Amino acid sequence: MVKKAALATPNRLLRTAREEKGLTQVEVADRIGAPHALNISRWESGTAFPRAHYSRQLCQLFEKSPEELGLLRSANSPQRFSSPLNSMHRPSAFPVQVTPLIGREREIDEVATLLQRPEIRLMTLIGTGGVGKTRLGLQVAQMLTTHFLDGVFFVNLFRDASSPSYKMSYSRNPF
Repeated sequence: MVKKAALATPNRLLRTAREEKGLTQVEVADRIGAPHALNISRWESGTAFPRAHYSRQLCQLFEKSPEELGLLRSANSPQRFSSPLNSMHRPSAFPVQVTPLIGREREIDEVATLLQRPEIRLMTLIGTGGVGKTRLGLQVAQMLTTHFLDGVFFVNLFRDASSPSYKMSYSRNPF
């Protein structure tokens, strides 16, 4: 996985606007409805770009235009936010989550922080069945989609127990 941090250009305009208002990244996240202060940090560092909704919220909060906040991607700016996978308009590659993830902020931040370290290329979440490992992983993966140039993908390893291939493999090797 190639990470964007090496190619990032910090958004000093956004950071300056925040500092002029005397706000922390946590306060900005709270005021615009972003799920984590980590989003603000990434936008300011240039490793991610806010979606249209958050760009509008930032403009309202700071009472500035998108240009004044460095929120427009110009034609002559480096294409650090796109790759063949990210430039295609396609639906999310993740299963739809019908409920919000509540009370797991610490775990989300820990996993996201670890996955952004260059020496960590794979992470395994372990725990008792039903505690939310998959849901936690999906939440973090969706947060980090703009962090990796090659994208982030969900691969379902679950086999339908009613399928003939599952019954055949289980009968040959029960453990």
